[in-house]
Amino acid sequence: MNTTTHTWIDTDEGLARLGKDLAGERGVAVDTESDGFHHYFDKLCLLQLSTREANFLVDPLAVSSLDPLRPMFADQGIRKVMHAAEQDIMYLRRDHHLEVKGLFDTAAAAQLTGRTRLGLAALLEAYFEIHLSKSNQRDDWSLRPLNPAQLAYAVSDTNNLLALADLLEQEVREKGRQEWADEEYRALEQKQINLNSAAPDEITRVKGWKDLPPRGRAVLRELLRGRDCEARKRDRPPFRIAPASLLLELAAKPPADIRELQSRKGFPRQRSSSLTRQFMDAVTRGLELPESEFPQPPPRAAHPGQRQRRDAPFEERVNRLRAWRKTRAEQLGLEPGVVISQRDLEAVAENPPGSQGEDTTRQGLRQWRWREFSAEWRQLLS
Repeated sequence: MNTTTHTWIDTDEGLARLGKDLAGERGVAVDTESDGFHHYFDKLCLLQLSTREANFLVDPLAVSSLDPLRPMFADQGIRKVMHAAEQDIMYLRRDHHLEVKGLFDTAAAAQLTGRTRLGLAALLEAYFEIHLSKSNQRDDWSLRPLNPAQLAYAVSDTNNLLALADLLEQEVREKGRQEWADEEYRALEQKQINLNSAAPDEITRVKGWKDLPPRGRAVLRELLRGRDCEARKRDRPPFRIAPASLLLELAAKPPADIRELQSRKGFPRQRSSSLTRQFMDAVTRGLELPESEFPQPPPRAAHPGQRQRRDAPFEERVNRLRAWRKTRAEQLGLEPGVVISQRDLEAVAENPPGSQGEDTTRQGLRQWRWREFSAEWRQLLS
């Protein structure tokens, strides 16, 4: 179905009717739009739904609740087709307490067929020669009314998803990987997504923080706090107040005064006195902070079965598994990371099949990987 025709739903009555109609469908394509590029507190702003016959755009900002759609989302028998669903599931769960069951993720399916270009635009072009415009991707979807281009963009994200899922499912079945795919879908449904963003002053979010001396890390934390304060006041995402690269530079080479601060490359052209004051005060606080109050990076959480110290036998097992993964990926026509991730590979090296700790490894893996490869791992590492 390649059309931009749709039904706009912004009343409780209309949503109630849609909920009843969708209860009789076998498959529904789903996507969402948010306003995270424009606001400090992002939210679900648009819900796109497509059946094989019709498209619907639901305005979550206008209806009192999305509860009429709860039965559809919870029904395992109604396939919900989504692309790279993790973010969409997060918004539905966080903002409307909706859980998705019966997921079919077209990105996960495409990955298991061996495709490397997994974006929706790339897949639609490959399968249907449809060229999907992403020009409205970063629009502020909280604004109303939406213009015709935005409406067409929103519909285009779902009106071909069901047909795409049909083709991908066929390919996955032909390769004998349906059980693999089903397990990946269920894992996405059940994944515990962190609904709370990281602390705004967490320095480890800034690439390059490890290169800073302890005093520089203190300055960086204060700059992050100042940026966050300004972002809240302006209701803008922190990265649109100032890029992390600027904060890193200021932490590495703190400016002596406001003039030097404003001369730094990347400092916002709209030099509000509020932002300048926030940053200069942050630099001063960081430079004056006692060493006892310097930020301490959180300890790295270990994966179940993953050792903290690496020894020669462990490294040897890792190297064997890496070589095996490369060869196996080529045989299967998959990316090496799809066969097994580096983290899981190290868990296998730590507690291989046949060892006393194999249960720990098995429980931490997708079961299809254990079923398919554990005998090979046992032979390789015995």
